[in-house]
Amino acid sequence: MSIHKEQVKSALAHVIHPEFNKDLITLGLIQDLITQDKFVSFTLELPEKNDQLAEQLKKECAEAIRKYVDAEAVLDVTIGINISKQRELGSSGQQ
Repeated sequence: MSIHKEQVKSALAHVIHPEFNKDLITLGLIQDLITQDKFVSFTLELPEKNDQLAEQLKKECAEAIRKYVDAEAVLDVTIGINISKQRELGSSGQQ
């Protein structure tokens, strides 16, 4: 069975960013989502370089997709840094 983008988004909504206490989908940190058969590729766009956090979130994304979508999913997750996200998230975190 093929994996669909909406399934992946639903799974990633279970992954909570520890600094903002919101899920990655709500925060808009998942970009360039592509699915084909059992292959899933996306960019996890973080507001600043933090290798430890990036690896933690990448691992949690993989666990969520394998738990909620398909245990045999083949993942390609790229970590990106987008400093404009820092301004967006900073202003939304203060509300």
